[in-house]
Amino acid sequence: MVADRRPSWIDSDRFDIIAKADTSVSEDEMRPMLQTLLAERFHFVSHREPRQTDVLVVTVPKTGHKMTPSTQTEGPARSRQDPVRGTVIEGVTLAELCENLSHDAHSIPVVDRTGLTGRFDFAFNIRKYQEALRARATSQPRPASESELLVGFIQDLISGELGLKVDERRAPIEFLVIDRADQKPSEN
Repeated sequence: MVADRRPSWIDSDRFDIIAKADTSVSEDEMRPMLQTLLAERFHFVSHREPRQTDVLVVTVPKTGHKMTPSTQTEGPARSRQDPVRGTVIEGVTLAELCENLSHDAHSIPVVDRTGLTGRFDFAFNIRKYQEALRARATSQPRPASESELLVGFIQDLISGELGLKVDERRAPIEFLVIDRADQKPSEN
């Protein structure tokens, strides 16, 4: 999320919002309801706009990928720990994976350009890549930034575990731009 000329409180103040829908709704149905609540209580106004920015693009190399098509066709993805394989993820789409990696990477969006649809199962054995991360952090003439280390780690992990390719590029990404938000919410 990017906000131009945003007030200082927007990154520090926190609010507990307690709300309940009249009926059971999905996350996709809940989003517009939350947007309406924010608009009413905080006079929140925003718009979306594309901006060129650095991204990590995930693609399928000519050699293919290492993921297994999942038998799980519905519901949220599941994860479990395996003592040998590491974290086993089951029933995830690549769009969901890239969204989660984007949240973990904080500063750089991860974009799915594989063209693969459906859900997949795979393991993330992070321990296999920690030594390479340590070596990268200490072997360079200048210390690598946290962002550079994270990008290298994501590239190694995705390439090694999933057989997918990850490249740094500039690409248009849609950003949410906050035009207005009141610090004090209106009463119910």
